[in-house]
Amino acid sequence: MGSTALIVAGIFFSAGLEAIDVMLRSGGVMAGGPDTLAEAYPGIPTWFIPEGPFGFIIAVVLVACGLYAAYIARKVERLA
Repeated sequence: MGSTALIVAGIFFSAGLEAIDVMLRSGGVMAGGPDTLAEAYPGIPTWFIPEGPFGFIIAVVLVACGLYAAYIARKVERLA
């Protein structure tokens, strides 16, 4: 479940980056918004949230591994 939360957090924070970029461009403040979550949210630790395709792939693999481990645990529990 933790990896699923990371995927959802990554999606929400990515949407937040886009929203910041749109607001800054429409206000004429700067040409572009922050490129990374660390630039947009300097006070929040964001090192564990996936930002790019590689990070999302790793998070999905972790979710799959967790689901497989839960499946195996149920099988072992039935045998015992």
